[in-house]
Amino acid sequence: MMGSPSLRARWHTECHPAGVGDGACAAGRSGSIRGAGSHQFAQAGFETDIKPWGDRNFHDNLAPHGWFAARLRIALRNMFIREQCNDLHLLSAISPAWVQPGDEMVVNHAPTNFGTVDLSLRILFPSRAMLTLHDAIVDDPAHIVLHPPWFMETSKVVVDGVSLPVTGSSVVLPVQARTVQIEWRKREHLPELSYKDAVTQHKQECMAHYEQFLKAGN
Repeated sequence: MMGSPSLRARWHTECHPAGVGDGACAAGRSGSIRGAGSHQFAQAGFETDIKPWGDRNFHDNLAPHGWFAARLRIALRNMFIREQCNDLHLLSAISPAWVQPGDEMVVNHAPTNFGTVDLSLRILFPSRAMLTLHDAIVDDPAHIVLHPPWFMETSKVVVDGVSLPVTGSSVVLPVQARTVQIEWRKREHLPELSYKDAVTQHKQECMAHYEQFLKAGN
């Protein structure tokens, strides 16, 4: 992928949830949101012609950038529900910060190429979750593919009382699936990935640059 680092990062996090397996998309998403007003993502997200540690003159380019806003909405939508060829993919890239006991992720009336879909993922216990699906499918997809989070080790998936095999990083669900019970455990020795952590890291990096600027003057 050619282009600037900001364009490459935006492309990866917008278009690449299908390849999530190492958390790259989750990390990129936190970085994109965090950096929407920073110099790394300025050209895509907020302003153009802004040089790091410069005078912040945007040369009459009004902000925020509409295309960035549109693509951010698309990327967030694709994290939960997306189409790929004739398949419908669910939960391709969710954050570790959202998978805590008592948490619930809800998608209401999501339009897709196949019809409208509602879903909710409830985290019942550290080792168990339940996915509930309701849809108004007009054209059946070839497959419905569930992507258990990369940071969880999934041991069992039961769909409407029937146990299904977990192959690699995905599970193929029946098109008429309604209730999915998931058993898993969090993988060990993983980095902390969340919007809050990304902002904290960004502030630390900016402070280090600023302190270096005060010392060296460049």
